[in-house]
Amino acid sequence: MLVAPWVFAVPEGTLATPNLEVQAATWISLALAEPDSAAEHPYELPNGSHLVFPAFRVNGLTIWG
Repeated sequence: MLVAPWVFAVPEGTLATPNLEVQAATWISLALAEPDSAAEHPYELPNGSHLVFPAFRVNGLTIWG
């Protein structure tokens, strides 16, 4: 799986309205481009097994999926 951020410009004050598939929406800086933002996200499946996904960590947030 490849996690890739989409970067674009919107007018100041634009509200992000997530749909049911999105847990949260937030504005962050372009810190995703920093090498130290690369991370992994562990995920537990209902059967008890575990997977690890690539992710980004920025401002205390883990961005994955």
